[in-house]
Amino acid sequence: MATKQLSVVGFGLFLALATATAQAIPLSYSEAVSGDLASSPGSAFLFATGDNQVSGTTHLAVNDAPNLPHFDTDFDTFVFQVPAGTQLASISVSFTTTSYNASKADDELRFCLSGGECTLSDAGLLGAQTLSFLGASPTLIDFGLAFPLDAGSYTLRSSGLGIAPVDVSIASESWSADYTWTLSVVSVPEPAVPWLFGLAVFFLLVGWLPSEMNPLPRPPAISMNRHSSLPFR
Repeated sequence: MATKQLSVVGFGLFLALATATAQAIPLSYSEAVSGDLASSPGSAFLFATGDNQVSGTTHLAVNDAPNLPHFDTDFDTFVFQVPAGTQLASISVSFTTTSYNASKADDELRFCLSGGECTLSDAGLLGAQTLSFLGASPTLIDFGLAFPLDAGSYTLRSSGLGIAPVDVSIASESWSADYTWTLSVVSVPEPAVPWLFGLAVFFLLVGWLPSEMNPLPRPPAISMNRHSSLPFR
């Protein structure tokens, strides 16, 4: 009976810990499905453990046609929340780019604590980095920071788009990039959790051992006399 009780206790601990450590599904956001990202900070995406992805399209065009704007731009910015008990492990971006008469296709990125505008004078600015959409894909973006980063609210902002012509005699140039940001979040286990898992496994193993192999002492046998309500040995 005692080993069965231990087995039940072990199973209960294991189930409780497994439930407590169950992870939410990582974010997958696509502009094509959920709408265009804004050029300024908005509502935060809630991230989860795993690879959280944000996909969209950005572009810059310099037009000479009278019926088109001279500068056609698409700045994309998003805010995200790294939940308590986790850390932001890495940031990377993959992309495919199409261009016309463009020798340069840059995005001036800024990374800051949420609540600011990610300007160079912003006290919450953490780093800045230039991404070339004509460069290698995928590429890591670290903003000069040491990862992982602690839980908190962050903003990744496109602050400027750049272009340069291949042939200056041609009046127009353009580029467009389809991108996917991958932001990896890892859990930070509490110190007690591995110990409790070990205890749960021990109880389960003890409960499954045959009685002659069980290291725990068995309680003394108790018999009941059918003529008496008191047990005797």
